Amino acid sequence: MIKLQLDEAFCFDLLSISEVKYNKTKNVTAFNNFLQIKSEISNQINENTLSTIIHSTEYKELLNCNEKIFDLVDEIKINYKLPAYIVDNLNYKRFELKKALQEKFFQKSLIKEEKFGYK
Repeated sequence: MIKLQLDEAFCFDLLSISEVKYNKTKNVTAFNNFLQIKSEISNQINENTLSTIIHSTEYKELLNCNEKIFDLVDEIKINYKLPAYIVDNLNYKRFELKKALQEKFFQKSLIKEEKFGYK
């Protein structure tokens, strides 16, 4: 097992992605992955803070954006003519949502994700 220090928003993005995977598949492995990530986050920031964040507008918007990305990728598998910039735009929106979550809940964090090549 590899343990990395990551910015908190990255971790909540990973949590939301695992939640989307479980919601879409109802797969036991996806559910266990979600629970494992949630548990590791909770162990580091405490259950009350975790609950506050996953019930926040910022997390819900990130979850919704990740769901749209998954739906779009599924659509592209069927309709190859959809332009790539649609996914790129959603990925940039996802970055902005992660940044908003990071700024609201973890302002003092030393590690922060950056996106390059955008205005």
